[in-house]
Amino acid sequence: MERDTMTVLNQHTCCRKYCVFVCKKGVKVTSALLIPLLLAIFTVVITFEQKADADKQRFEDRELAQKQRQQDLNQSILSRENDRTIADAKRLADDLNAEKQRNMSRALEESRYKQERQRYFDELLISYLNDIGQLLKENNGSLTSNPASAALARAKTLQIAPHIGPVRVAQLIHFLYDAGQLTRGKNPLDVSGTYFHGVDLSTSSLRHISLVGAYMNNSSFTGQDVSEGDFHNTHLNGADFSKANCTNTSFSEATMIDANFSQAILHLATFSHVQLIRANFSQANFTNIMFESANMMETDFSHTSLFSIKFSKVDLTKAKFNAATISSYYSHVSFFQSNMQHTNFSKSYIPRSRFVECSLIGADFREVELFRAYFEYCDIDNVNFTGSQLGSATFNRSSLAFTALINTGLEETMFPFSELSYANLSGACCYECGKQCNSGCEWRNILTRHNIILCNGTIYRDNSIVRSHLIQYNTSVKNEWDEVSFFPPVVGRLYQNNSYIYVLKRSEQHLLSHLKAYVNISCFREFIQNGDAAIAVRARMSSGMKVLIGDDTLQFHRTTSDLIQAKWNNLPLDKNRFDLDIVFDNTLTPTSLWLNYIEIGVVPRPPRKSSTSRKSAPMRLHSTS
Repeated sequence: MERDTMTVLNQHTCCRKYCVFVCKKGVKVTSALLIPLLLAIFTVVITFEQKADADKQRFEDRELAQKQRQQDLNQSILSRENDRTIADAKRLADDLNAEKQRNMSRALEESRYKQERQRYFDELLISYLNDIGQLLKENNGSLTSNPASAALARAKTLQIAPHIGPVRVAQLIHFLYDAGQLTRGKNPLDVSGTYFHGVDLSTSSLRHISLVGAYMNNSSFTGQDVSEGDFHNTHLNGADFSKANCTNTSFSEATMIDANFSQAILHLATFSHVQLIRANFSQANFTNIMFESANMMETDFSHTSLFSIKFSKVDLTKAKFNAATISSYYSHVSFFQSNMQHTNFSKSYIPRSRFVECSLIGADFREVELFRAYFEYCDIDNVNFTGSQLGSATFNRSSLAFTALINTGLEETMFPFSELSYANLSGACCYECGKQCNSGCEWRNILTRHNIILCNGTIYRDNSIVRSHLIQYNTSVKNEWDEVSFFPPVVGRLYQNNSYIYVLKRSEQHLLSHLKAYVNISCFREFIQNGDAAIAVRARMSSGMKVLIGDDTLQFHRTTSDLIQAKWNNLPLDKNRFDLDIVFDNTLTPTSLWLNYIEIGVVPRPPRKSSTSRKSAPMRLHSTS
């Protein structure tokens, strides 16, 4: 057993020795191999590091080179831009200098040309004056005593005037005037057709001057004395006569659009057949003047002083008479057959004025003194008389439909055979303010007061004194008209808002229908036979509707209410009936056609030779509950 143990120990010893040997040899071999391997690895790492450093250095060098190239390029571009800017500035300076030089040369040339031109015109004027002077000597101081010398002087004047300028033209006119060749009533030289535009003649007196037929647009006579002058058929558009003395001066047949007569003295001046559109007569002094057959649209007469002025057949549409006054108790202003639609008379003082056969539709008469004024055959529809004094005024056979008479004084005012339908008399005083309008008001012989608003605010529905029977205003169609016939397609009747509305029932086969009525006006026979009547139609209907009386299509216009109105002035004197045709024609309009209300009235005839007319006692095609 011991021997076995010893054997085992010996084996362990041998194994340990062998292991030690192997380990020593392995360490030596490993050491011998590891050092070269580490050196190889280090060498490879160093190589890669050096390569990376070299690549980085090359990249940085390339970046630096690129930046340097960009800087060089930018500097080159900047240098070229600077060079170009300098070159452009130099070129511009050269151009400016050249332009200045050219302008100086041109100005010098123009100055020389103007001087030569002025010298030439001076020579022309001197030559003209010498020639006319010689003619005056040869004809004993009168150019018109000899037809040949008159023709020669006229020809020379016509030839020279358009070329020598306004200043020399003024000298030419003064020369002829001082030589007695342009004196009214003394066989003056004929200067008709001569161009005297823009001339200033405001330096010295020109009494009795004659410039008949001359062209003198934009000329100035400011503050000048042209009394007894003759401007017959003269063209004076834009001419200035402000503060001028035009006593007994003739402007007949002259054209004076936009002319200025403000603060001028116009005693006995003549203005017949003149064109005075937009002329200014503000603060002028008028005495004994007649404007006849004149076009004076938009002319300004504000703040003027009027003494015995007459306007006959004058168009005064949109003219201004605000704050105009009559200068004497014994004077008046009269208007005959004149159109004064939308004319402004507000705050004017024109008592005893007369308006005969005039159209005053839409005029403004607010706060006007009109006591004892007289209106006859005038169309005064839609006029505003608010706050005016109409005491003792007379409105004879005139239409005042839709007129505002609010807060007016109506003491002893009369309206014989006139129409006041839809007029507003709120606050009006007929005798004592605060009383009923019927107290002290003169309503005798009024044609109609239908639907007027009384001073207490109530609506008055009156029956015309001309009618012989009672008129029912709120009745159905068939009860109101003598005959009513419907033509296919049927005109439908709708009931809406307490009113009947007639609407065309549209269909592709039928787009046209009629609502026809035959109206009896025999109760107005006497009024019609006197030639004083016309027919007024007022309606509430859609646009596109047509209303015919006989073969005449009525033209409707707006009123101050929600109604539209038209007038038929071709009423025969023996007419007792007429037919009214209301046409629903959808061939003309794609929209729905409807008729809510229509009324017919016999009214005063329109002014003669005027585009306006009047109204009265209505009948209706309407129904309310």
